[in-house]
Amino acid sequence: AKPKKPEHPVKCDNYINGEFVPPSAQYYMDVHSPHDGSLIGKVAMSNKKDVDAAVKASQAAFEKWSKWTVKERVKPLLKLRQILEEKEDELAELIMLEHGKNRVEALGSIRKGNETVQYAC
Repeated sequence: AKPKKPEHPVKCDNYINGEFVPPSAQYYMDVHSPHDGSLIGKVAMSNKKDVDAAVKASQAAFEKWSKWTVKERVKPLLKLRQILEEKEDELAELIMLEHGKNRVEALGSIRKGNETVQYAC
């Protein structure tokens, strides 16, 4: 089956400190479908300032994370696993669009990734 194209190109910003943040230079790279060359997305192109902000946020998060018990650390991973399962059809559509994979291959990629998350738990 042909993947469903989004009504508008998907915009992918940086995810820093729990928020989606546009790149400081406001520069995005276009993502085109391998099927027909149409614009399907825009991905943030980050610079040193963006990377420094992400590193600073991750260092602060590490301070909190490192004090958590194993049981507390597993909770967000289990939530990620659940979200991946719930959204697998939507994710498969995006993979089909961006990579040109068929549905079976796309679902296989998602499920293999989710196995890795499960193993980490």
